[in-house]
Amino acid sequence: MDFYADGILRGYITEDGSEFRISGEGLPVEDDIELAKDISVKQLDDRLEVSNLHSMSMDEGFAYTVMYDGFQIIQMAADGTVTMVANYDDTLYYEAGNQVLANADIVE
Repeated sequence: MDFYADGILRGYITEDGSEFRISGEGLPVEDDIELAKDISVKQLDDRLEVSNLHSMSMDEGFAYTVMYDGFQIIQMAADGTVTMVANYDDTLYYEAGNQVLANADIVE
């Protein structure tokens, strides 16, 4: 997972080291957007919590919770309001493996 400025998260699903990607053409996220800096990451048994993400203007804050069992990615505003849930109905099938963060240090 890559975390970018403005609370943008890009996740990649891999199997045997080969990445599956849907074309990014036409998406509103430009390739030159900055990776988020100084984010806080906490690895727990059942989830990953990522916080201290901000908008480019620093007037909005974001956080993510990635649930492993019943895989979901939950985006929240700084006040804890849920703003998006990916895989809300738990219809994406995946097998647990290594969790990799590209630009974050994991805090146990």
